[in-house]
Amino acid sequence: MSGAVERARADLEAGRPWMARDRLTSVIQHRTDDELVDLLAEVYLTMLDVPAAGALWFATGRDDEVARDAVAVWADRFPSDDARWSSIPRPLRTTDGSPGLEDLRRRLSARPRGERRPPDIPEPESRAEEMLAPALLLAGVLVLVAMVGIGLWTTWHWIWT
Repeated sequence: MSGAVERARADLEAGRPWMARDRLTSVIQHRTDDELVDLLAEVYLTMLDVPAAGALWFATGRDDEVARDAVAVWADRFPSDDARWSSIPRPLRTTDGSPGLEDLRRRLSARPRGERRPPDIPEPESRAEEMLAPALLLAGVLVLVAMVGIGLWTTWHWIWT
């Protein structure tokens, strides 16, 4: 795994932060130490994805001026606890993290049962939004059936008349 981290550092120095990001996001699935997460946050910052860097630094508890600014941008971008939780990569959510991450986890699990929603599932905006995908699927199937029917009818009349 450290080979991937070294290659990611080389990619970053060579001006290929997207390659470093891809390598590190693969490694982070198996290893979540602070050095790796901090390097990934630096890569995100290099790519000007400040909210992603802020989410990672929030999860590790890094506390310097750059990290505090990035965490503030992240908090502005994701104002609710659910949105913040979902913006943190899954491997970091499942491990012990910073006091801030543990506090966020506690706030989400302390909700009353009626209000509680799994943090990884976004809240639908409306009932219409929930029905949009099935309606579009039905419309697509109807168009397909109509096209097949018209094609068969046309072929039938072309052959027999």
